[in-house]
Amino acid sequence: MRSGDRRRKEVRPSLKEIADRAAAEAERQAICLALHATRGNKSEAARLLRVDYKTLHLKTKRYRYRGRGIPGVVTRAEISAKDCA
Repeated sequence: MRSGDRRRKEVRPSLKEIADRAAAEAERQAICLALHATRGNKSEAARLLRVDYKTLHLKTKRYRYRGRGIPGVVTRAEISAKDCA
């Protein structure tokens, strides 16, 4: 066998998968920054992002944002900007 034949077959993501990941990351960052700006107030953050409160609530669960207290629940506790990076 030649050395070229021994190359491992790399599984490369499709363009759609790359776009979906980029969109999800941009969404996660926007949500995080909005929550930071509103000090964890989901109602205000939803208004800033122009989405329904329930949509924001479900997305915070999906991205597992956590405040102090109940796991998975964002409270009015300060959300640091480094959490959004």
